[in-house]
Amino acid sequence: MWRVQMISRVACLVVATVSLLPAGDANARKPKLVAVFDLNDRGVGLSPSMVQRLSEYLSLQLASTAVYQVVPRDQLKKRLSQQKVDSYRACYSQSCQIEIGKELAAQKTLATTLMKLGGVCTVTAVVFDLRKAASEGGASVEGTCSEDGIVASIKHLVKKLAIGEAASKEAASKEAASKEAASKEAASKEAVSKEAVSKEAVELAAQAPLVPVEKSTSVIRPSTRRWFFNAAFGPSIALDGMETLYKISQEIGFHFSGGSGLGLALVTAQILDGEFKTFEGYSTEMRLFWDIEVASMGLYVSPLAQVGVCIVKWDEGDDGAREESGFTAVELLLGMDLKIVLGDRALLFVRAIGLDLLIYDGETHFRYDLTFGLGVAF
Repeated sequence: MWRVQMISRVACLVVATVSLLPAGDANARKPKLVAVFDLNDRGVGLSPSMVQRLSEYLSLQLASTAVYQVVPRDQLKKRLSQQKVDSYRACYSQSCQIEIGKELAAQKTLATTLMKLGGVCTVTAVVFDLRKAASEGGASVEGTCSEDGIVASIKHLVKKLAIGEAASKEAASKEAASKEAASKEAASKEAVSKEAVSKEAVELAAQAPLVPVEKSTSVIRPSTRRWFFNAAFGPSIALDGMETLYKISQEIGFHFSGGSGLGLALVTAQILDGEFKTFEGYSTEMRLFWDIEVASMGLYVSPLAQVGVCIVKWDEGDDGAREESGFTAVELLLGMDLKIVLGDRALLFVRAIGLDLLIYDGETHFRYDLTFGLGVAF
C-alpha cells in the first residue's frame, strides 16, 4: 500500500513540475504576429502613394517568411481610425505603435525608417516586443535611392530580419529544452509534494516584475494634428520710403496629410499706422505652404506664398497730407516661417522672411513683413 502511495505522489510531482515549464519548441517556433507600420520617409521625398506601396510590399515580404505573421493592413487602418489618429501613416511614435499593436493583439511591432544621407538611402527596421516592452532587435540595409534600389533594400532587410528571428527562436528552443531537462532531473531527485510545488509556483508568479510601457514625455515632438488656428503681429516696413505699418492677423488652415507637408490657410489681417492710432485697412488672402520637419523634433521650416486683396482706407495725397482713399490693391506675399510644436498642441512661429508686394493704380510697392505668432493645433 505504501508503495502505491509513493508512486502516486511522484507522478503528481512530475505532472505539476512539467505543467510549470515553458511551452518548449512548439511555442518557440510558432510564427510571431507583427503589426507593420508605414515607412517613415526621412528626407527621401517619396510621394504618399509610393510610401503606401512600399509599406504594402514590406508587409507582403515579411508575411512570406516562415517566422512572422502580419496583422492585415485593413485592420491596422481601421483601428487607427477608431483611435482618432488623423492619418494611419502618421503613427510613427513608439507610444502610438505600442498602443495600437496591443489593441490588435500583436506580439511585436515593426517600425521602419527610410533615410537619405548624401546619395545613399538607408532602410532601418526596429522590432519591438510588446510582451517585454523593449526593443528586440532590428536590421539596416544601404542602397541606391531609386525605386528599384529601395525595393531591393527592403527585400534584403526582410531576409536579415527573418534570419535574426530564426536564430533567436533556435536559441529560445535550446534554452527551453535545457530548462526542461534540468527540471525533470531535479524533480526525479527531490521528493517534493504537489502542494509545495503549487505554492512555489504561485510565489514565483507574484514576484514577477511588471515592466511599464514606455510613453513619450517629450514636450517638443512632431505634430500629428491636421488643423490649426494662429494669431500674429508684426511690423510691415516699407522698402520705398513709405510709412511703416503694423499688421494684426488671424489664420485658420489645415494640412492635406497628417500634421506636416502641404497645407492651405485663410488669412485675414487688420492694418494700423506706425503710432497705433489709425486703422489703415484690412486684407483677406489665401496661403499655400509646406511644413518641412527638421530632425523629427517638432521643428519645422515652412516656405509659403499667399495672394489676396488689401483694402486701404487712407493714403498720402500729393501734398503729403493723409486723405481717405478707399482703394483696393492686389497683395502677394512670399516668405518662410520657422515653427515649433509644443506637446502636439501649441504652436510658436516667426516669419523672418516676408516680401510683401502691393499692386494698385499701375503702381507697385514693396514691403518687408516681420511677423511673430502663436496658435493651437487640433
